[in-house]
Amino acid sequence: MSKFKVKMKITGFEMEIEGSRDDVPNITQALTRQLAGMLQPPTGIVEPPVTSPVTVLPSISEALPVEEVKPESVARKRTRARTRRPVQSNGVEDVEATAIDFRHAPELYGNPVQAWTTANKALWTLYVIGEMVGEKELSAKRITLSFNKHFRQAKEIIANNVTRDLGKLRLKKPVLVSEDTTRTPSVWYLTDEGIRAAQNLVAEALGRDT
Repeated sequence: MSKFKVKMKITGFEMEIEGSRDDVPNITQALTRQLAGMLQPPTGIVEPPVTSPVTVLPSISEALPVEEVKPESVARKRTRARTRRPVQSNGVEDVEATAIDFRHAPELYGNPVQAWTTANKALWTLYVIGEMVGEKELSAKRITLSFNKHFRQAKEIIANNVTRDLGKLRLKKPVLVSEDTTRTPSVWYLTDEGIRAAQNLVAEALGRDT
């Protein structure tokens, strides 16, 4: 195997290469890199450069932890959303859209009769809620919602009919109900004659003679 010797001199830089003809390709590539980089160690000429392994960094989506959402937590959120009470646009609870909750005492007030008119059912409801809960002034909507929630078996009533029939009673003599129109919505309450009429309805619900 023949030997050869290469000598090169550059201002500020001097290199001497010695090897066989079989080394020419490697020497040529190394010399090119040496001249281009000027900082590569001379050992790269004799031995092929060692390629450093490339480290692949995980993507951002793989690096960030993913929070696991459990199905039961989603179900709880949906349940809470369904059980929210009605609120007005200003965030205040709309009590007019809810029925009045109370534990009825049929032994004291009886149960409403299905054949009663809407007016009688409204009078009886106003009286019973006033006695048991203390709320003696109710809107037609709350009378309706409260009656339909607790006494549905006596046939449900309609808010518009409650307003209509109580309005008729207010114009009759003796006056059984009065309306406070200064409140929004307006509320209804029993007069003294209305209380006596409601007590007669209680007696009828209990099966007593009036």
